[in-house]
Amino acid sequence: MPCVDVADATVMLGRQTLERAMQLINGHPNWNAEVVYGDTDSLFVRLPGRTRDEAFLLGEQMAREVTRIYPAPIQLQFEKVLFPCLLLVKKRYVGYAYFNPEQTQPEFLAKGIETVRRDQCPATSRLAERMLRLLFDGASTDVLRMRFYEEVGKLQRGGCNPADCIFRKAVKLGRYRGTAHLPPGAHLAMQLIEKDITHTPYWGERMPYIVVQSLTSARLCDKVVHPQRLLNLRENLRIDHEYYIKRHIIPTLDRMFYLIGVSFASWYAVMPRRRSYQSYFELGLTTLPLLGRKTTRIPRDSIVVEGNTDDDMDHKGASLPVATRVHPAKQGTLDVHYQQTLCAVCLGKCSKTNPPDLPVCGVCLHNHGASVARVVGRRHTVEQHLRLLETACRRCIASCGEAGGTNFLAGEERDMEDMHFVIPHRLAAAASAAVHGEKSRGCLSIDCSLTFEKCQVFLLHSQLMALENYLTGL
Repeated sequence: MPCVDVADATVMLGRQTLERAMQLINGHPNWNAEVVYGDTDSLFVRLPGRTRDEAFLLGEQMAREVTRIYPAPIQLQFEKVLFPCLLLVKKRYVGYAYFNPEQTQPEFLAKGIETVRRDQCPATSRLAERMLRLLFDGASTDVLRMRFYEEVGKLQRGGCNPADCIFRKAVKLGRYRGTAHLPPGAHLAMQLIEKDITHTPYWGERMPYIVVQSLTSARLCDKVVHPQRLLNLRENLRIDHEYYIKRHIIPTLDRMFYLIGVSFASWYAVMPRRRSYQSYFELGLTTLPLLGRKTTRIPRDSIVVEGNTDDDMDHKGASLPVATRVHPAKQGTLDVHYQQTLCAVCLGKCSKTNPPDLPVCGVCLHNHGASVARVVGRRHTVEQHLRLLETACRRCIASCGEAGGTNFLAGEERDMEDMHFVIPHRLAAAASAAVHGEKSRGCLSIDCSLTFEKCQVFLLHSQLMALENYLTGL
């Protein structure tokens, strides 16, 4: 039978031991130390004005002195020095860790904060870690603000990989009181269950989801979708960057940097707003006339997307899928009516053409030869990138994930085994399948960032092909 008195006595003795050690450290006349945090079996001691070497010496002295006043086997062990360090609340801290005096390169150590929490999206975690590293390396507030503007601007322009925006939070169906206020992951799980009962998640399973922009509803539960829907290029889904910035990135950074008087919410409020421009993915080049003649007028809000779908993958050797015109719902902002379109060739001048005409400025139309050469060069660069992505995916699939991946894509491991003549003949024969229009069963894993990047590059290649066909037909 359990004995409650013995359990209470054990906890009380441990607390008394910890409090006695705290009194000893705080009251020592020579150490000039302050215990800022003590819980369970650990102590955080602040040594103002001391160097890292002095901190190691004092830490060893404190460990020996506390161990001396207690009977064996009770002992206090000196673990590490955090310099610099941010202690947010108990059990949540981050800093550069040194484990011995001879260590020259610190180790970034984070406990309990968003950089290591699994329920946070990688975009927030990586940005928080970059900002903390800059702070620990001695960066000024101007450098922090410029880096913050750079990363936030990248997210606003759609340059962030969708794999970095995936949330994975535990779902425990049956624990919630009702269906009116379900968490986003649980709401998505209920939608999947209604379509297929086999999608019922296990108890505590982490459900992946992404928050996208919605033109019909402002509720969070209506903007949550499964990441695999972003792989279907026939759907016009865009990540809701405002949600990620205002609800996750800024609150996370403010909780960490308020200790030094930095407010990222204030920085974001005065951040210069750039006017939005349509990109390649919004131009709809594949529906524009390829011979320079005006055809049926295309609405301004029509968007053309192309890509491999599950149905298309069943037909091997087929050509690129036919462009599909998608008409989104009527938007309620003025950006639809006043959004400018950059020139599809130089990407630097604003095109004044009407929607039925090709978005090419007059300078690029006048310099026809230079425009064709620029587009062809850009297409070749995209084709090389697409071949490299396909090779990395095939190596990863053929080796069950042991080869390929981001290291191969970055060129970090390019030895003889990476060459075509030593790759199995089936893999080598399919090296340029995607570029020449031949389809294969691609990887649909949402855990790999190359999956989303490959879809975006494939769509960009299709748009460049349409642009090249138009310019060569003039």
